[in-house]
Amino acid sequence: MEIIQKALIELVRSRKKLTGLLPRLKENKQISAKEEMKTFVFDLQDYSDALTVVTDFAEADFAEESDSVTPQEISQLFSEQRQELQTLVSEFTQLADQMETGESTEGFHGLNAGSIRRMAGSLQGLIEMNGQLLQENLNFQRFIKDVSISEAIPTEEVVEEKTGFFKKLFGK
Repeated sequence: MEIIQKALIELVRSRKKLTGLLPRLKENKQISAKEEMKTFVFDLQDYSDALTVVTDFAEADFAEESDSVTPQEISQLFSEQRQELQTLVSEFTQLADQMETGESTEGFHGLNAGSIRRMAGSLQGLIEMNGQLLQENLNFQRFIKDVSISEAIPTEEVVEEKTGFFKKLFGK
């Protein structure tokens, strides 16, 4: 169970990083102008949402703020997530086997062996999606490099102070 919790916490952290990058990618006009890149960003969103299948089980007291990743760090993030997902599939399969043979009565958040197997199957699908996104990421990285949009993706939102009517009128 400890291995499962550690893997879940790492997945939650990496999901938060990915989720922090998505709004900046969606707002970028150069990415939005190209259909293939826009599809990649939407696929990233779907993948991030799909990770909640298992990250919702992470402990609720985990509220650490994570920085989002840069577009160039997406490959590394996918690799880390793939490792954690494979660990979870392995651990869930082992736990389900132990529950079916009676070696373990301890379930995962009250789930029975069949539910744990279904979750492992869902995670296997996420591993496949991770691999496909990793391949698509190569084109995305080429696009970023060719157009050099990494500078155009804002790292923070800059909010300009609105000038009031009287300031405009009196110029103060």
